Amino acid sequence: MKLKKTLSVIMAATLSMFTIAGCSSEAMSYSKEINNLAKWEATNSEFTGEVNIEAQGETNKLTFTGTSYNKGQDQGYVEFKFNDASGKINIPELKIYMDKGIAYMNKSYYVNNFTANGATAPAGLVNLPYEYIGIDSGMDMSAIKEMTKSPDYLANLGKMIFGDNKVDLPLVQNGREYSINMNSDEMIELVAKAAKAMVNNLDSSNSGLNLGFDAQTIKDIQKSVNDPSFNDALNQAKTLMQGSTLTTKETFSDKDYKSEMNMNLQIKDMAKISIKVNTTSAKAEAKNIEIPSSKTTLKQDEFIKLLVPEEVNNNATAA
Repeated sequence: MKLKKTLSVIMAATLSMFTIAGCSSEAMSYSKEINNLAKWEATNSEFTGEVNIEAQGETNKLTFTGTSYNKGQDQGYVEFKFNDASGKINIPELKIYMDKGIAYMNKSYYVNNFTANGATAPAGLVNLPYEYIGIDSGMDMSAIKEMTKSPDYLANLGKMIFGDNKVDLPLVQNGREYSINMNSDEMIELVAKAAKAMVNNLDSSNSGLNLGFDAQTIKDIQKSVNDPSFNDALNQAKTLMQGSTLTTKETFSDKDYKSEMNMNLQIKDMAKISIKVNTTSAKAEAKNIEIPSSKTTLKQDEFIKLLVPEEVNNNATAA
């Protein structure tokens, strides 16, 4: 459990660094652009992307398309469709409804992820009498929503998560266009810096965002990230990922937003993975979203237990 929580914090730090830009002039300008998007009454978005994987002498290509509609910060809908011409990578259709901080995902997505690849879906999941499953992270979404009312929302959220540590993205600004160009060492160093800053400020973000960590867990997480072995792992990652790159470009206007992301991962002696994602969003009129009535909300532990085969749960209980 301690390991899972440690990894969760590090992953959260990784994701946060791509949404919280820091305190540089470019970052503050970028934050204002994001704030303006958040003020839109509603937003329509379209996504396209492809993933190419070279491993063990084989090449596989996966493409996907998606659409979304967000009504303010309270409700939204997202749909993704995936296609693999070879039939080797089977990812089912994904539908998500957002309602008051909870994302409800279609149960069929989870079930089909098992069955489409030849496995048997856990009985507990299959027998759940709902079409959509929401996960309650325990995070205080009302606190975040209140923060978004401030013009300095991202800067304030960044301070709550990272404290006084400066975790700036290497943004290059050209008018209302913002780009990033990073190599593997720069990516890993930024992830490490974000993870350490977040973990060492965990007491503050834990109370401010109601993350639910007790005092001993916080100490354990901080100890693991500040241990010399953490830096050793980072150095190993640099060697393993040498040659990887990340480039992004985001363009803002008063009525639309466009982004491009290209990531090339070079995993030494294992695989090459390229990921391209393009997003186009446009200001839209507000309309009602009909949230499915056949839905349930589960705690994270309850959901994880659903995904584990019944015999494994029984063995764990017996032990």
